[in-house]
Amino acid sequence: MALIEVTDRDFVEKVMRTKVLVLVGFYTDCCCGMTDSVLRELNRNLGDNVMIAKLNVDENPETVSNQEVISVPTMKLFKEGSLVAMMIGLHAKNDLEKIIKEYM
Repeated sequence: MALIEVTDRDFVEKVMRTKVLVLVGFYTDCCCGMTDSVLRELNRNLGDNVMIAKLNVDENPETVSNQEVISVPTMKLFKEGSLVAMMIGLHAKNDLEKIIKEYM
């Protein structure tokens, strides 16, 4: 699967209503360039089994509020629409991979 961008318009459909495991990276353009790199690497390594998505917090306030994101970067892992893991702050790709694989 390709790395996708989700928005307020399609978050529920693409993340909450899907049956696949979804990792969403909540980021801002000004401070989270490393988040994009980590998400792209995770997509290369796990993209066949996990949907990797990103959401710009500055452009999608409704989802940020609904998901109670208070710090960026934040990574949230959803399985069949339910939150199963949350990681706040920048984490190494290997640490994130380990957490994701626990739910595959």
